[in-house]
Amino acid sequence: MIEPKATWRKPFYHYAQSRKFELGILTAIALNSLLMAVNWPNQSPTTIRIIAAINYCFLGIFVLEAAVKFIAFDIRYFKDGWNRFDYVIVIASILVLIITNFSDIKALSSIT
Repeated sequence: MIEPKATWRKPFYHYAQSRKFELGILTAIALNSLLMAVNWPNQSPTTIRIIAAINYCFLGIFVLEAAVKFIAFDIRYFKDGWNRFDYVIVIASILVLIITNFSDIKALSSIT
């Protein structure tokens, strides 16, 4: 992608285009995939909470990735198919998180 004209976007552009950023995101994707595969019968509540907390951290990383790239590329961010795919996954993950937590809160309030 072409470097942005706006001076304040340039650091984000250079970071988003860097090999270090790309490798960091690929590593996060690989680790997150491994974590999603970690599932066995009768997991303890503690294990479930730890896996959920780590998943929240990965979601945070992917939200930051999308934000850095959107700041760097502006609306051109959506011209790349992988960026559109990432964006849909991030938004869907956030919606699932909101719905799940809302359902948990609603279920708890109906108990009391």
